[in-house]
Amino acid sequence: MEKKSRFLVWLIFGLLLSILPITASIFYLIGLDTTGMTWGQAFYKVISKGELLLVCFSILGANVADLLNSECSNSLAQKTLIGFSLFLCFAMIFLFPVISTNQTFDKDISFNVSWIFLVLSTVMCSISLLTERK
Repeated sequence: MEKKSRFLVWLIFGLLLSILPITASIFYLIGLDTTGMTWGQAFYKVISKGELLLVCFSILGANVADLLNSECSNSLAQKTLIGFSLFLCFAMIFLFPVISTNQTFDKDISFNVSWIFLVLSTVMCSISLLTERK
C-alpha cells in the first residue's frame, strides 16, 4: 500500500475512530449538564481525566506492531521509531494512574500532558507511516 493511502487509512481508522469514545463522552456530559456547561468546559473536563492517554497508548501500540510486522528500508530508523514509541508507551503507563486516580492532581497539568502525548503520538505514527518500507 502506498504511503499516502496508508496514512489516510491510519488517520480515519487509527486516530479518528480511537477518539470517538472521548467525543461521545463530551456529548454525553453536555446532555446531562443542567448548569449551562459550555463545550469548552466539557472538553476540558473529559480530557483532564487522562483518557486521552489511553487513546495515545493504543495508537502507539498499533504503531509498534506495524513497525515489527513490516521491515523498513532503513533498519536504524525502524529501531529508533520502535524505541521512541515504546518509551512514550511506558511514560503513559506511569502517568495514567497518577492522573486518573489522584483527585488532587492539577487538572491543568493533566489536560496539557494529555494534549502533548496526543501530539507526540500522532507525530510518531505519521513518521512511521511515511517511512519507506521494503
